[in-house]
Parts: sequence; structure tokens; C-alpha cells
Amino acid sequence: MRNVLVLTVGRAVIFSLLPLTLAACGSSSSTDPTVPPVTPPPTRASFSELSTLASKLFDEQDVLPLTPVANMPVSGTATYSGAAAYKSSADVDDTLEYPDYQRAILDNPTWVSDVQMTANFASDTVAGKFSNFQSAVSGPLGGEINFDNAGIRRDGSGDYADFEGPVSGIVDSVGVVGSVFGEFVGDSAEYILGRIDADLDGANILGATSVNGVFTAKQ
Repeated sequence: MRNVLVLTVGRAVIFSLLPLTLAACGSSSSTDPTVPPVTPPPTRASFSELSTLASKLFDEQDVLPLTPVANMPVSGTATYSGAAAYKSSADVDDTLEYPDYQRAILDNPTWVSDVQMTANFASDTVAGKFSNFQSAVSGPLGGEINFDNAGIRRDGSGDYADFEGPVSGIVDSVGVVGSVFGEFVGDSAEYILGRIDADLDGANILGATSVNGVFTAKQ
């Protein structure tokens, strides 16, 4: 049974850039070797794609054990990519335990985002970014949320390692402050499963003044 830790943490909001069609100056069929080709920016994942990915990764890690401390790397780094789902704190029953709490958010999120994290096992820290926020109602939201040096506790949850740290950023021009909590999953820390809770700095996004979220990221 995974731990469910109720935190007051900063809520991440994600920005999304719509694909742009760019044309080079002058004729698009120019063969002038001095005119470099124009490369369009990468397409960002949509609300539907991120929501689906968050649920998929959660289901993948749900059948795996938490990573025993004895199996945690003690050197090197690992990069994790995934997705997060969020709801207004007013719409989340924080008395629910794992996995009901996570599924209550994942099954019908109000916002979603990308997740990128790097674990430094030599210094026992995790750094990460929540970006490409998407709203189920209004589409892409600008901004991102970051955290640095969240400490890995190898004596955290009994025989399993976890990490915790503050997060901050700006989403949709609103300041976000809070905390992030996560655990490593799989025989060799292949996944990170966590939650983020955030206050919206006296403002609100779509009626919310604080948010609760869950995320899963994979190496």
C-alpha cells in the first residue's frame, strides 16, 4: 500500500503551444543555399493526449512494487518523463487513500501537464519541471512550475525511498507555490509516482484558489 501524504504544496500549471505553420521569407520553393530551411516548432501534446498518458503511466506503475532502498542507485543520474493531472482542491476528497485518491483525479482532470524530472542519486536530490499546461475548458495555459533539490530520503517510507520539496512558478499569469512529494517505483527505480498540491497566490484559475495533482514519470 503506497503512502498518501496530504501536503500543502504549490500547484503546477502547464502551458501549451499550438503548432505553427511557418514560411520562409520569399518563395517557399527557393533553392538559394544561403537561405536556411525553416523548421517548425515541435507540436505540443494536447489535453486529451496528456490525460491519456497520465492514466497509462499510472496503470503501468500500479502493478509494480515500490523500489526497495537496497535497490536504489547510489551514483549517477536518471531522467524521467511523464504527465500530471490536476483538480481544484475543493473537488478532491483528501481522505481517500491510494489508489482511489489518484484515480479520482486522473479519471476526470480539470488540468493536465507534461512532467520532466532528473534524479541525482549521488547527491540524493530530484529536480523537475511541470510545463505545457492544458485546461479541459480553455485549452493551453502559459507558464510552468519548477523545483530544485527536493531531497531523497532513503529512510523515508519504511524500507522505501521518497522525496519531498517546495515548488513555485507562474501559470496563466498566476503565481503558484506549494510542495511536491514522490516515491520511486519498480525494481530499479524505473518510475516516479507523486503528488503536488499548490496555492495560487491569492488569485484563481478557472475558479480554483488551490489545486491537487498526481503525476507519473518514467525513465
